[in-house]
Amino acid sequence: AIGSALASRAYNGSIGVIWIDAHTDFHLLSTTMTGNLHGLPLAVITGQERGEGLCLGAQEFIDPGQAVVWGARSVDAPEWANIARAGVSVITMDEISREGAAATLARAWAIANADQSQRVHVSFDVDVIDPSLAPGVSVPAAGGIDEKQLQTVIDWLCQHRATDELASLDIVEYNPVRDVDGRTVELVKTMVAAVSEN
Repeated sequence: AIGSALASRAYNGSIGVIWIDAHTDFHLLSTTMTGNLHGLPLAVITGQERGEGLCLGAQEFIDPGQAVVWGARSVDAPEWANIARAGVSVITMDEISREGAAATLARAWAIANADQSQRVHVSFDVDVIDPSLAPGVSVPAAGGIDEKQLQTVIDWLCQHRATDELASLDIVEYNPVRDVDGRTVELVKTMVAAVSEN
């Protein structure tokens, strides 16, 4: 996710980012308790963590004020502190449940494209989907989006792809070892096919 987001930033110029994920991935090397690098990507692409060669030689980063996490439900206390300092926005699963997927995705887009002149990179972590539907992930978190909400995300991606506002998309953290009867990969293939056709 670091490579795809920073490559999109380098290719497209100034862009926003919508991080669709159960986790915020906003640890720093100084705050991570596990040392797992998959807990740092959003902090890296917004230029908040630049150590250990993580930013792949990038000189330009995504403005944290135009970065928003959508679907968060498993966030460590140090990450919340890092997020607050950086000015990144977070739309939690509780908010999505209250306000609806479409309304919160529209709000996320408005944050990521605040000046209405930029394109947006979307990073979709498969663990945003409830593990009862998509078990094939490395770090499952209960209470994720359901099939109807996933379809709303797919329709929203297709809409912005059709208008060329979607700069780039990555789909990350599918783990085939943990999949059950191919359920997760079928959801991923459905998403890829839908967005690719538009």
